[in-house]
Amino acid sequence: MNLFDIFFRGGVIMYLTMLCLIVMVYCTIERWLVLRKAQIDIGQFMMKVRNSFQSGDIDGVLRFCPQKGAPFANIIRRGVLRHDLGIEGVRDVMEHATKEEVYHL
Repeated sequence: MNLFDIFFRGGVIMYLTMLCLIVMVYCTIERWLVLRKAQIDIGQFMMKVRNSFQSGDIDGVLRFCPQKGAPFANIIRRGVLRHDLGIEGVRDVMEHATKEEVYHL
């Protein structure tokens, strides 16, 4: 008796188990790809954003953030968009953006 014979003798339960295995492998690979895409070098990213923002090049920051496509870049971009609200306003905007990005992840 080989592995295929055992599988086919298992009946419906074996088919359901195989389906669950396929779904689990798909979900694992999909999550790995999404989280891998979300990674950026935060130190280098923040240095560029900070330098641009301090020099007054807000449009440069807004053009740079979407190029990264990472959740962290989207959060920073939304905070910079609302920099006129003051520290508390920006904090609220960024907290809301963080919740949205975590939901999408």
